[in-house]
Amino acid sequence: MPGQKVTITTAYNVEIEYSVATVWDRIFAFFIDAVVKYGYVMLVGIIFFQRENEVAIWIYVLFCLPFFFYSLVFELFNNGKTIGKKAMNIQVVSLTGRNITTGQLVIRWFARLIDFFLFTSGLAFLSAVSSGKGQRIGDILAETTVISYNKHTLRQTRLSHVNLPKGYKGQYKEVMMLKDQDIQLLKEAVFNYTPASSKIQLAAAEHIMKLTGIPKMIKAKKYLKMIVYDYNYFQRLEEKKNTQQFLKLEEEE
Repeated sequence: MPGQKVTITTAYNVEIEYSVATVWDRIFAFFIDAVVKYGYVMLVGIIFFQRENEVAIWIYVLFCLPFFFYSLVFELFNNGKTIGKKAMNIQVVSLTGRNITTGQLVIRWFARLIDFFLFTSGLAFLSAVSSGKGQRIGDILAETTVISYNKHTLRQTRLSHVNLPKGYKGQYKEVMMLKDQDIQLLKEAVFNYTPASSKIQLAAAEHIMKLTGIPKMIKAKKYLKMIVYDYNYFQRLEEKKNTQQFLKLEEEE
């Protein structure tokens, strides 16, 4: 598994390549978390077992609930990182390109029953090694994986790239419903003239208007040029955002 990579495409088609966390990183993180959890249970036990009454026992049970919800709560409120994961510079991320959701973390947490308890961690180990993306069963079900966040590369090379007019401001964020390949085709239709360009531009403009809902109140060529420019404008905003997040991760190392 060492050297495995996973590429996650964001909602705005920006690709970020991460190194998949190694099995050993995950095992060490697991043991660090186990020390934290069992240490907490022992501490609570020492406090409450000094009082031999039924109320104390129920309070002890109540205080032990964090043991069971430890990974879920930490990953939910600490950006996919438990104490162990943070110590090993790894974290849970969504493969969908969006921020990891509560639903994904809950699915992943429930699946621990399969991964760790029914098969004493053997299934989780085999799945993580063989899945190609470092995924245990819970990760596969939740569309997540665990990455090493000190080993990542931001990709920003796009065929749809054009130079924007000075001071250009995008108007229609709906253009981000389109894909990079779509914009490349529109770019060809707008900037590379052929005898059939007018018909192609008109058909393309009608299709884009129906697909995105962006009104066409100008000629087809100008409309498509605006679509290409707006796409590049909002794409660069997203790239800037991802670059800032990327640099922030680098600084945390």
